[in-house]
Parts: sequence; structure tokens; C-alpha cells
Amino acid sequence: MTSANLIESMEASAEEKVREIISKAHKDADEVKKSAEVKAKTIKDSYLENAIKSVEAEKNRQTYTAKTETKMNLIKAKDELLQKAFLETKKILVNFREDSAYKKSLKLMTQEAVHELEGEEVEIHVDKKDEDLCKQILKESNKNFEIVADIECAGGLNINTKDGKVVVSNTIESRTERAKELLTFEIFSILFGD
Repeated sequence: MTSANLIESMEASAEEKVREIISKAHKDADEVKKSAEVKAKTIKDSYLENAIKSVEAEKNRQTYTAKTETKMNLIKAKDELLQKAFLETKKILVNFREDSAYKKSLKLMTQEAVHELEGEEVEIHVDKKDEDLCKQILKESNKNFEIVADIECAGGLNINTKDGKVVVSNTIESRTERAKELLTFEIFSILFGD
């Protein structure tokens, strides 16, 4: 083999080697690229999943906060409406003494209170405006209790044992407060269907 042939053969062999190296480099580059794409997709998917979870958690938090705020505002509005209704009731009851049914009501309130302390020696406390009417009611009922005109109220009375250990409050105001406590749920049901 001549040197020209040998050089030519070496060049051909070198070119073949270069092609193999380039081909392998392309294959390796493709594998690295594919592996990088898979890793990039995995990382991207992970970030996207975390972002979705974070957005969902924030949405849930904001929804809960909004619902809670709405409930609290609704409760507050209902309570304000109820308080306004009872305030209007109190305004109406301020003039209850002028009503023709007041004498009958005071008589019933007196009987209720006296019944609570049946058999006890008692004092009846009334507003000065009701002193004469209360005396008349007791006289008609054949009851002889001490009447003390020392409270201010829209009507009604307080009664207590002489030693002051037991007190029964049966004024318009105390009855309104008891009614408020007892009827709040029923009023809410009627007004709001709750």
C-alpha cells in the first residue's frame, strides 16, 4: 500500500471516526435535551400544582372570611332590628298608665307578685303615680300590705319580704326584659324564618 493510499485510508478512517463522534454527540445532546425537558416539565408541573393549591387555599380563606363577615353582619342587623322593636315597645309602654286597661293590668301584676310571696310579711314598692291606685286595688282585694312609693317605673310594682331577702320585680320594665329574653328566638323566627 502506497503512502498515498495509507493517508487516504487514514483520512477516511478519521472522517468515519469524526462522523461517529459527531453522531454520538448529537445523540448525547438529544438525550440531555430530552432529560432536561422532562426535568423542566416536572419542575414546571410542581410549581403549577403548588400555585394552584396556594390559589385554592387563598380562595377558601377569603370565602370563609366573607361568609363569616356576612353572618356577623346579618346577626348584627337582626339584633339591631330586635333592639329597635323592644325600644319602640318601651316607648309605647311609657304611656301605659293612661290606658283604660292599666288598672286591670296593675291588679293582675299585684296579684302575681303577692302570690309569689304568699304567707310572707311583705312590702309593696310602687311609683308615686301608682300609690293611690295600688291602695285601692289592695283594699278591693282585702289585702293590707305596706305600700312604699319609692321606685320610678312605667308601671307595675316590686314586692319584697320585710327582711329584703326575697324581691319579686313585676314592673313594666322588668316584664319587658323577661319577655325579651323569652321571646327573642320566637321573634327571630317570625321576622326572619330562622
